[in-house]
Amino acid sequence: MNRYRTGTRTIMIRRAFDWTGQTGYEAWTKEHASIFAPVIGLLIRDLQELSVIRDGETILWQIEAPMEAEEMNAINDEVRAFKFE
Repeated sequence: MNRYRTGTRTIMIRRAFDWTGQTGYEAWTKEHASIFAPVIGLLIRDLQELSVIRDGETILWQIEAPMEAEEMNAINDEVRAFKFE
């Protein structure tokens, strides 16, 4: 048995839009906020830097349906309507 194995973590991933309308990749876990990057390599690097992916840990990548344009528009509308208190 690998003494460095710390368990299995599920990371959900999907194609998503950024605030400019360009696409990239969004990843999230049940324990952490979501992360967005324009390419998979940067996404994985960011997950490692934030210790979401740890050495010896088994990762189960759960691929989700891509973000729809309607969802992006709804998020943008919410951000535009947000008022700082």
